[in-house]
Amino acid sequence: MLFGLISFVVAALFILIQRDYKRLFAYSSVEHMGLAMVGFGVGGPVGLFGGLFHLLNHALAKSLAFFSAGNVHRRFATRDIGEVQGLAQVQPVTAVAMLVAGLALVGMPPFSMFVSEIMVISALATQSFASDTLHVGRFLTVSVADDVRSLSIVTVFLLFAVALFGGFAYRLTSMVWGTPPDGVKRGETWNIGHIPLVVIGLALVGLGVTLPEPIKALLDRAVSVLLVR
Repeated sequence: MLFGLISFVVAALFILIQRDYKRLFAYSSVEHMGLAMVGFGVGGPVGLFGGLFHLLNHALAKSLAFFSAGNVHRRFATRDIGEVQGLAQVQPVTAVAMLVAGLALVGMPPFSMFVSEIMVISALATQSFASDTLHVGRFLTVSVADDVRSLSIVTVFLLFAVALFGGFAYRLTSMVWGTPPDGVKRGETWNIGHIPLVVIGLALVGLGVTLPEPIKALLDRAVSVLLVR
């Protein structure tokens, strides 16, 4: 749980200073793996289910993000966020897909990552610790109630989540809106490469609204295996 929180915090800080949109998505992967690890670290049915469900949601959202990033790179021939503007005019379908991926990755409803993040945070907020005593060095011992410790951890987590949301949203909106650079072709012809963008986008919304029974059954079976081990 501790290493998961550290990964989440460090990735959030790096996201705030990124200028390369592919690196932006890469550090987002570090953040979400940390979040899933928090769920596994907390354990229990809710923590494990939330962690596994978050891995599934992240696989969908990050695929959509990098498919979109590939389209952007082919058209703008740069990975610098500052040199990509007016994506809504240049590649409207890709712009929508990138916004969907970005909103999903920051945990906005109605996308499925919001559901799995709530599961992990709920498990974290109700975590029971083995001891209410913290040893600071050899001579200082501090007693902290479970409720206070859980509230403090969740508060730190939410503060960095808000900072991450702001940084991520600012970077993406600066790419989508504005005036396109001179020499960049405008317009996007529909082709077979857009099908994955639509399918993944719909899956992120669909899993946020309802979890199909076959997928839920698979996740429940995986949780039962982890609980036994």
